Amino acid sequence: MTALDDVLTKIAKLLALAENNANENEAAAAMAAASRLMEQHKIDRAEVDGHSAEPEPIDTEVGQATLDDDFKKMSTWKAALAAGIAQANGCKSFVQRYRPVRRPGQRRAVAPSPTIEILGASLDVAATRYLYAYACRQIDAFAVEALRAAEHPGRTWANNFRVACTDRVVERYRAASSRNRDEMRGAASGAALARLTSADDEIRRNLERFLANMKLRTVSQSYRADEEAAAAGRAAGDLVDLGTGAPRAAIGAGAASLKSGV
Repeated sequence: MTALDDVLTKIAKLLALAENNANENEAAAAMAAASRLMEQHKIDRAEVDGHSAEPEPIDTEVGQATLDDDFKKMSTWKAALAAGIAQANGCKSFVQRYRPVRRPGQRRAVAPSPTIEILGASLDVAATRYLYAYACRQIDAFAVEALRAAEHPGRTWANNFRVACTDRVVERYRAASSRNRDEMRGAASGAALARLTSADDEIRRNLERFLANMKLRTVSQSYRADEEAAAAGRAAGDLVDLGTGAPRAAIGAGAASLKSGV
């Protein structure tokens, strides 16, 4: 325990003595002592109560879940969005592709459509799934609006728009997530900070062990560049509302449409 933890524990005991003592003199003396310590160390009652409360256990077990099985729209930008948001939340994502299987009655082998999978602790996975789905809907909506405004220039233009928009969203989310994590850690007491750090370390070790048992490989993808579309995508990425559903990050709002952001 740190020196601050010792002080918080002492104050909690004095307050308990003051509030549960039939002897008025002893109660008053205990309250006065608690007040002096709180004033000396700039501690308020909420921090004392939070320190005294029994903390909930943090789930550090790592598992796998499907993040996206929207087969018809699987593309480079979705994989990049999943990877960026997952990493910022302490998770790992990958595209799961399946080998073709020939079933009875089929003339040729058929492979199930690929999915985006995610690895991580339950709370981190939940945050990633929420933010990913939320951002996907907005990027798609902005792309439809931009394509209509540009008079439907084609698939290359659309892909460049979505990829650039995704890159900007991931950049914003990582920065905001880092700021919020630093603020949360700065406001935590010594004991709470130690628990968070220990849990993060345990999750990281569990994730590394999980990954070590998998045979993942890196696959590079290329596409034709369209700078005009990419510029429009980056501008739209500044307007995407990143949502507030993550336990470890609460991000500010953006615009509801491209026009409202102008």
